[in-house]
Formats: sequence, structure tokens, C-alpha cells
Amino acid sequence: MEIIISYLKEYYFLGAFCIVLFSFLMSYKLFPVIINLSNVKNLHQEPEERSSHQHKTPTLGGIGIFFGFTLSIAITGSILSKHFQSSALLDLIAALLILFFIGVKDDLINISPLKKLIAQLMAASIVLFLSDVHVVTFDGFLGIYELPYIISILFTYFAFILVINAYNLIDGIDGLAASIALIIFVFFGFYFLINKQITQLLISLSLIGPLIAFLKYNVSSKRKIFMGDTGSMVIGFIIVYQSINFLTINQTANLPFQLSNGPVFIIALLSFPLLDTLRVFILRVKKGNSPFKADRNHLHHCFIDYGFSHINSTLIIATLSFIVLLSAFLLQKTNINLEMFIIAFIASGVYLFITTKIKKGISKKNS
Repeated sequence: MEIIISYLKEYYFLGAFCIVLFSFLMSYKLFPVIINLSNVKNLHQEPEERSSHQHKTPTLGGIGIFFGFTLSIAITGSILSKHFQSSALLDLIAALLILFFIGVKDDLINISPLKKLIAQLMAASIVLFLSDVHVVTFDGFLGIYELPYIISILFTYFAFILVINAYNLIDGIDGLAASIALIIFVFFGFYFLINKQITQLLISLSLIGPLIAFLKYNVSSKRKIFMGDTGSMVIGFIIVYQSINFLTINQTANLPFQLSNGPVFIIALLSFPLLDTLRVFILRVKKGNSPFKADRNHLHHCFIDYGFSHINSTLIIATLSFIVLLSAFLLQKTNINLEMFIIAFIASGVYLFITTKIKKGISKKNS
């Protein structure tokens, strides 16, 4: 606790607040422009059978998030360039530009899953080979420490594709995807701030502001906007990027604030999107459907079907996610394999228990 207090007394906290505020204002001022343009040009998402919304809504919120993020990175990086790894930031922006443009096209006219997959692989390749960002160790999980280079590369590709698409699948009700992302980036921001990892700190803070601004409009009843594939792919990509950097930095000796069992924290942070995706895939296969065929079996759909509001559903799921993360903190001195099992058990328990209870409630309600 003393180390936390000492850091809050230094200028880092003030600088962090200014970055969040600046990125927030950039996005906050841009969202009304995007909403008005969408209304004039009729760039809306029409409600579908499985949709949780009843009115057509603009889907270009990802543009506001992306520009708030990149403007913060560009301006702050230019002012304090000697404190940042400029090449790493440029590589990240280049990768995100690919996802941004393919996401905008998909939000406007829809594109094939194959084209989106190719774009995701291209973006991952940029940071993987130009910035050397890849998973190098499992930190002793399953007895695995340093990974062979080829295995490391393949696993990193898999991680990018899995998390980007799992995150996209939870973007189904107001506030949920942004709230889960906020929990993740506040965690990363706190960790990188304490450890003075300025480049990664800038990335976390520059996304927290736009996410807060987006939430204001995403939960609005009058000026609503969705993040769309543009937002979900960009945010999902940055989640993986920062997760890998967290694992790498956490291996550094003599850090002011080091966490035991780093991979467990990543699983805890991503527990909801990963478990929800696994769950719906299993349900679809059991019904004889393609695991990629969209339906209303997601946990957030269960809440809505039972009568919970979008806000209440989001608050419940976000609270459960925070409980899983808190459990990882409390158990971090445990053997990594045991802790991973316990966290998986806790996460499965809280999410699936709630789902079971809701489904039973729906059945009673219908009968």
C-alpha cells in the first residue's frame, strides 16, 4: 500500500489523469458528429430477430473510439517522445488501421468472415514480427515455461484470433463490451503505472477515455450508438496486445509491483468472453448447428429474455467479472496450476450458475 500512495503523490498520477481526460474529450466531441452523420446518411443497424434492440441505431461508434485513442497516442507521444517507444506505437497504429478500415467496411456493407480473418492475421503479423510481441512463456502452467519460437508464433496468432472474435461476440447489449474492456484496461493501466512502463501505460489510458465517452452514448435512450465491428476488433486486438506485453514485463526482475502467476490474471480478465463463447459454441453443436451460426444463447441474452434491463444485465456481468479478477489477486501465491483450476472453477461457477438460474426462471415464466 505504501508504494501505491507514494506513486499517487508523484506527477505520474496527474499525467495519467490528463491523458484519460484528453482522450475522453476527443471521443466525446466526435460521437455526436458520427450520430448526426449516420442519421443523415441512414447508416443504421436494423433490428433483427435475435437483436436485443427495437430501433435502428448507428453502428459506427468504433470510429469515435479509434480516433480518440489514436489522437491521444499521436499528440502525447509527440510531446513526450523521448519517454515512449515510438516504433512500437507506430507498429500498433499500423496494425489497428487495417482492422479499422475492414471494420468500417463491415459495419457499412458487411464482408465475409474470411476477409475479416485475413485482416486480423495481417494486423497480428505487424506487431508480431515488427515489434516482436509474442507469448514467450506459460510461466510454469502445465509445467511449460519458455515456448519454442514456432510454437510461440502460432499460439500468439491463435490468441489474437480467439480473443478478438470472443470479444466481438459479447457486444450484444448496451454497455457490456465497453464495461468489460474498462475493467481490463484499468487493471493494465494501474499495473503499468506502478511499474513505470510508460509506453504501455499510454496505450491503456488512451483507450480508457474513449470507452467512458462511448458508454455515455451507448446507454443513451435518445442518442444511442453501437461500437460495431470497427470498435470490437480494435479493442479486442489491443486487449491481446497489452496482455502479451503484461506477461513479458511481469517476467522482469525487481519490478516495483510484480504479480505471481501472470497467465492466471489474463484468464481471469478474459473469463467472461472466453467462457461465454465456449458455452454458446457447445450449445450450437449439441443442437446440430454450426458453432458460428448466430443465435440468442449468450448469457446477456438470457438476462434480457428474463426481463432484466440492459444496464442491470451489464452491471451484474461486470460485477461477476470483477469478482473473478479479485479471486486471482487473492490466490496469486498459490501454485499456478492449482490457481488456474480454481479460477476456471470460480468463473464457470458464477457465470454458468447464474445462467442456469435464469433459464429456470424463464421456463417457469413461460409455463
